[in-house]
Order: sequence, then C-alpha cells, then structure tokens
Amino acid sequence: MFGLLFANKQKLNTHFDAAWKKGDFYKASRIGQKLINKDNNDYRNLNNVAMVHFKLGFYEHALNYLLKANIIKETSIHWENIAQVQQALKNYKRAIKSYNKALEIEPRHMSTWYLLAQCYKEHNDLKSACCILTKLILVYPDNIKARIDLGVYLLLQGKIEKGKVHFDRALSYQDNEEIKAHMMKKLYEYRSKPYIQDLAYYYKALISGNKA
Repeated sequence: MFGLLFANKQKLNTHFDAAWKKGDFYKASRIGQKLINKDNNDYRNLNNVAMVHFKLGFYEHALNYLLKANIIKETSIHWENIAQVQQALKNYKRAIKSYNKALEIEPRHMSTWYLLAQCYKEHNDLKSACCILTKLILVYPDNIKARIDLGVYLLLQGKIEKGKVHFDRALSYQDNEEIKAHMMKKLYEYRSKPYIQDLAYYYKALISGNKA
C-alpha cells in the first residue's frame, strides 16, 4: 500500500515538474492540489503549490500554504518565499522581517540579499537598498546584476560618479551581452530623469563603439 502511494506521489511530482517547466501554472496547481490531498504535511509540496499560486497572483493562498510549510519545517527558502509574497502584497515591513529571518538561517544566500535590496527599493528606502547591495557585492564581487542595481540606486540619489563606478566595472566584463542588456534596460527604465537619460545615451554609444 505504502509503495503504491509513493509511486503515485512520484508520478504526480513528475507531472508537476513538467507543468512548472512549461509555465502551465494552472495545470501545476491542479496536480499540486492532488499531492496535498495525498499528504497535507509534506512541506515540499506545500511550498511548491504555494509558489504556483504566487505565479498565478493568488497571493493569500500562497501565503497560507507557505506559513503551513514553515510550521512543519522552518527553512530559509520558506522564509524567502514568504517574504516574496508579502512584498507582492506590499507588506514591505513584514517582508523585510521575513527576508532577515531567511538570512539568519542562511546568511550567505545570495538571492535573499538581492531580493531584500529590491524590497527596500520598492519601499522607497534607497539608502538601505544600497547598503544591502554593497554588502552583497563585497561577498560576491562578480554579481554584476547587483552591482548594476547599486549603480542605478546611487544615481537615483543623485550620486552620479559613485553610480558610474559600478557601471564601468560591469562593462569590464566585455563578453557578457546579457550584462550589457540588463544595464541598458535599468538605465532606460529611469530615463525620465535627465542625468540618467544622458548616461543611458553615453553607455549605449560606448557599448556600440566596443562592438565595432
């Protein structure tokens, strides 16, 4: 009996993973619910179904599943996911606390630091966002996306020369087109500010010149 139950769960998990990879989140949600019906104390299933609901925009459902998963087994991933849902709900103070809970468990988890910085930025606390990203790149100096974000957040505070330092460092990774695209996307996102628009044109010309 238990062997059959395990086999059925394994098969459902395979179908769930396939639906997730295809981006068919409604199908993944249906399969995930079947998994929970079979075992509603499996924290992995609860976490997975929660993140499907998160992708679908059903934030309250996602949060309920994540809180239950975290009661069963407290992990940094659960706290990080809880924080992402709280952030989506614009409960920024709670989200910041949850990200910090995740970092208490896994202090070197790079994605948590990055998401925490984004949360501070959405909460209009650019100073704290810069502080978090500075700590992140001290430990992970090759995290260029974090460096680019730090440059942008410095620009938004009017610290143009300090921001340029990070953009110039990012461009030293000559062969990475993805980094250059991310940098230009970030600059154009805030081009309504004249000095950022000027920098966007400057770096666009510089990148084009390097390609030539």
